[in-house]
Amino acid sequence: MLDGPTRKRAASGFALGLMAVGTAIYVGFRFTLGDGLAMAGIVWIGAGIFLTLLGLWYALTAPPPRLRPLLLLLANFPLSALYAVSVVDVVSRYEVRVTNATDQTLRAIAFEAPGLRVELPDLPPGGTLRRALRPRGDGSLVLRFSAADRPHEVEVVGYVTPNGGEWAAVTVGPGPAITVRRDRPAFEWPLWP
Repeated sequence: MLDGPTRKRAASGFALGLMAVGTAIYVGFRFTLGDGLAMAGIVWIGAGIFLTLLGLWYALTAPPPRLRPLLLLLANFPLSALYAVSVVDVVSRYEVRVTNATDQTLRAIAFEAPGLRVELPDLPPGGTLRRALRPRGDGSLVLRFSAADRPHEVEVVGYVTPNGGEWAAVTVGPGPAITVRRDRPAFEWPLWP
């Protein structure tokens, strides 16, 4: 059986360990959006609840003062909630990047999806814009713009939903080519809300 001071140190160690591992999983997920890290986060929430309860038992059965380990342990709950809400926000939106590889300015740029129209500023040659989008209905996500006074339209994502999320990159040019990539590059920090 652990003595009183050891129980307080164990409770504080549980709290700081939970924060450190949870933060590492969260930051890794935000950089990579890896499915493995999402699963690790879910498993860690379960393990964290168990370790927090164990730490609370250690802290509450230790002699006073025991405020610091209790506060450290309880601080894990709002931190976990913040991370969970942020992850849900990231995976439930559509992030789109538009790159102008032509020698002309793209004008009247707009993304359209069911219940959504987002107009963007003109994009000079060589420029790039990134936007996070949240469609309000099911349908397709379309990019419309004009170049050299000619209208253009490209389907970015064939089927979007209000709670879905994907990443896409549209490159206009060189020449008349318009390409759409749907494979997210590794280590691109997702847009903040």
